[in-house]
Amino acid sequence: MSVNAYTDDAKNAVRAAVDSEQDFGGWLAGVLEDVARERGGSEALVAGRPVSWEAEHVRRLAAGADFDL
Repeated sequence: MSVNAYTDDAKNAVRAAVDSEQDFGGWLAGVLEDVARERGGSEALVAGRPVSWEAEHVRRLAAGADFDL
């Protein structure tokens, strides 16, 4: 799958969740937590740019995954 294809899929999923989820932030954090847990922790989500400001936000959103390993 090309980068653009999964980016478009992700945007569509986020749009649908914004419209459907009562707690969008909780939903998003839960999704990131699930993926981080599957990959061994939140550092797997930020491996490409671990020192960026975005990485810190991703780590904080996915924080629950690191406590449950």
